[in-house]
Amino acid sequence: MTALAVVARPTKLFSRRSNIPVDSEYLWRIDSGYVRTLTWSDLGKVTALGLWGPGDVVGRSLSCIAPLSVECLCQVRATQLPYRTECTGRELYDRLHQHEFMQFMMFDPSTEGRLLKFFYWLAQRYGQLQNGRAQLPVKLTHQDLAEFVGSTRVTVTRLLGQLERKGVIQWGDRRHMVVLSNVNFLQSS
Repeated sequence: MTALAVVARPTKLFSRRSNIPVDSEYLWRIDSGYVRTLTWSDLGKVTALGLWGPGDVVGRSLSCIAPLSVECLCQVRATQLPYRTECTGRELYDRLHQHEFMQFMMFDPSTEGRLLKFFYWLAQRYGQLQNGRAQLPVKLTHQDLAEFVGSTRVTVTRLLGQLERKGVIQWGDRRHMVVLSNVNFLQSS
């Protein structure tokens, strides 16, 4: 249990693709499920800022970006916490680490390289590792992936087909669940 296990409001359930309210007076601890933080330009171009899962904390007061949205990628159970809740060093480290990785990933000039780096990060952070494979528990659409890696849905769809033919990814029981068939390959990208 972390320092965020303070007296909190009751948990709330959010459906896939719904938005968790961002209010400067509250933070949200993700108890189950996955969300992404995102912003958009004046022209409507969406940029994904981060992906957060169980135990992570999100909210307006943790971001300097406006506008900001917290979108559920699946059914999410979250607990509303007072703004003045203190984060532990581990929670701050995890947040800083994710932002640093996202910046590192975006400096890769190739979309394939960014996509592979994103898959590697997802596998390390949230994947269920078994027999050299990492099953990713979060469902991401081709459009979601494109917004995370700064590309278009069409390009990501083409690259996913190429990566599947190369044996780098496979589709699990559920069509949107990606399985990385060779996690070590991703480390060298």
